Amino acid sequence: MDFDTYMSEDRRLVVLRLLEAQDDFTLNDGLLQHGLDQLGHGVSRQVLQQDMTWLEQAGLVVLHRLSPQIMRVRLSEKGQEVCLGKQRIAGVRRLKAHEVR
Repeated sequence: MDFDTYMSEDRRLVVLRLLEAQDDFTLNDGLLQHGLDQLGHGVSRQVLQQDMTWLEQAGLVVLHRLSPQIMRVRLSEKGQEVCLGKQRIAGVRRLKAHEVR
């Protein structure tokens, strides 16, 4: 696997974990971008939106566009299962044994 692919898969897992940590499993895209920055995944808004679209198509999140610039992202049940290591999806980094809760 090349480094860019690894980074994309890891970034998608980080998004799922950020959402799973919220009481309502929801964040807006600006807060997700800030969380990614804090965790070493500084990406453009365009890359984040591409990831959100990918995650939505995989059934891992539900997107609600509040405006052309603001998107609310909610973790789906399937997304939570991937985040917790109960299900695997190609394109999202697999949890390591020590990461499983």
